[in-house]
Amino acid sequence: MEKISAIEREIFDELRKYKVTLISVPQENYFELLAGFFSILFKFSERVCYVNLGYSFDKLLKNFSQNKVKTNNLFFINFRSEGKSKKRNCEFLPLSSNLEDLSVSLIKNFQLGKYEYLIFDSISELLEQEEIKVIIKFIRAVTKYFKPFETSIILLYKKDSKEYFFKKISEFADKIIII
Repeated sequence: MEKISAIEREIFDELRKYKVTLISVPQENYFELLAGFFSILFKFSERVCYVNLGYSFDKLLKNFSQNKVKTNNLFFINFRSEGKSKKRNCEFLPLSSNLEDLSVSLIKNFQLGKYEYLIFDSISELLEQEEIKVIIKFIRAVTKYFKPFETSIILLYKKDSKEYFFKKISEFADKIIII
């Protein structure tokens, strides 16, 4: 087990206080900034479901590898993304999938894994394919479903996306972190 610093413990304890955390991250150095966050989170939890909303899976794994993020304990749900994986801890939803398909996958996989963290990367990627009202309805349903469980939801948001959308999804967050 890796040594845990006081600041890492403080960050983790802060995250565990909230059911839904919205983290706004600038697009420049996006993966590098998230790598530091993930390296802290993965020291504390081995039950993390990572919902990939916009990257090819191969590119995502390459970025994680370049930033020394260990992915062994992650379960991946790849929504409308390309790539192939021989990993057992991965589910691909085809390009024709909709947010209802994603909801079904989340619930099914949660019942199997009882994840401590459910990470959506990046919720703003959905803007390219869905209307804001459809995304809001999806976020509302997901947060409502997971609230009773010991699962923290982390919504990652690319800072340069639509400001109106950020304000709307902020309504679901117990904590907002702007990097």
